[in-house]
Amino acid sequence: MRLVTIAVFLGCSLVTGWAQGNSPVEPAAEGSTQPFHLSVGVGAVTMDGETYQQISLRPEIPLGKFGIGLDITIFFDADGNIRSKDWDEPADLLDKIRYLRYGHPGEQLYIRAGALDNVTLGYGILMKHYSNSIDYPSVRRLGANFQVRGAGFQLEGMFNDFRELTEPGLLGVRMSRPLLWGFTAGASIVADGNQYANLVDEDNDDVPDELDRFPGENDTEVYSWLAALYQSNQLAYDGLRGQYPEWPEDPTTATPDYTPGKDPVTAVAFDLGYPLLGNKLLLYAQGAHFVAHGFGIAAPGVVFQPVNSLSMGVEYRSYTDEFIPEFFDRTYELNRYSVVDVNGQAALRSRESYLLANAKAARGVYASVNFQLLSLVDGTLAYTSMHPVAEGDQTNTIYGSLGLNMARVPKLTELSAYYYQANVKKLFILEPNALPIWGYKIGYEITSGVNLLLNYRYTYQDLDGDGIISGTAEQVKTFSIETYFTVR
Repeated sequence: MRLVTIAVFLGCSLVTGWAQGNSPVEPAAEGSTQPFHLSVGVGAVTMDGETYQQISLRPEIPLGKFGIGLDITIFFDADGNIRSKDWDEPADLLDKIRYLRYGHPGEQLYIRAGALDNVTLGYGILMKHYSNSIDYPSVRRLGANFQVRGAGFQLEGMFNDFRELTEPGLLGVRMSRPLLWGFTAGASIVADGNQYANLVDEDNDDVPDELDRFPGENDTEVYSWLAALYQSNQLAYDGLRGQYPEWPEDPTTATPDYTPGKDPVTAVAFDLGYPLLGNKLLLYAQGAHFVAHGFGIAAPGVVFQPVNSLSMGVEYRSYTDEFIPEFFDRTYELNRYSVVDVNGQAALRSRESYLLANAKAARGVYASVNFQLLSLVDGTLAYTSMHPVAEGDQTNTIYGSLGLNMARVPKLTELSAYYYQANVKKLFILEPNALPIWGYKIGYEITSGVNLLLNYRYTYQDLDGDGIISGTAEQVKTFSIETYFTVR
């Protein structure tokens, strides 16, 4: 309540599209005739278990076909200090860009750089509901997506983060074109040049924080100092090891616990679609292959949209060993890699090596429904059930979101929730390799033109590396509260 009181008292904020990447809606300035739009925000947010006060300026400036949106947010800790990690290197300036845009979706050329909230390539067999802002605001990424139309072709694609250009990071491209008799064919490629690209190394010693034996120090220099101490007085060194168990037994032969390296993963896909009943019914087929792994087919697939407020889809799926559908999904950035215990030592494990490499051949069905009920409720529900061809357990995937139209409810401006969990034996159970992400938002009108927004998001991590998720003890909660108004 103290944080709520502070936010209401300060009473000046807005988020257009609510904080970078937490809304699938395009920023208001896109397509707007307003020459300038400013969002000002003051509130609180919980990141990495610590609560910060935040002050935000989010101007949006349309310049003809161009558009610019900034997100200049300063976080203060309990002592009033600015969180320095947001300002300690030139690349941090990229994080202040919420979007750069040219054109609008559906035009011959559309390019947007910034937060990617919900990216699907083709019919989604490789990439579906991908987001590069799933862990905002603790992590910010400046990605890009684009659409190009011309000469009978359509080219669309995405890139997850300009910080990872040298890796390169996650890149997806799809080209499609109409064929004879109304068919449309497409081909896609999705590749992550390094699943370890987003490792955090706060002390810049080339050892990621999760494996750093000496956080805040240069590990190579520490080993050199320990080796000199060991050689000068081994007895004293052995005595000190009782107080400092992180010291190696013999520092003259020890090396840092991590050697920088890459672990790429690449996949290709093909699809074919055919519309019927004036585009109310779509028939399609798609297939994909992961390089050095397996392949999968989703056919036939059907999408039926009898009215604008209702869309239903179903497809049959069949996969070989070492294939996972929608591998690049909403949670991809959360678990591109994980830290596991190997013979008492922490080690990195890529998503490909533990999820894709261990997948078993399976067949099953995917079904989805999108609906709007009496202009009151908007919802999406998608469910996949896969059964093993030989030995193994049935796996299930669910994605659901629900939002209420608050126009008819006094004072409430938003009430929505979502839940996502993929490739688990039992839904709503915490499995280390298939953890859920869920959350909800509540918006409240304080007075005319001034609103309060609470945003809760929950994920999970195996913090102690024991292969078991201990409920709330290993729950990662991100919470933000903000009052807002708009200046035009």
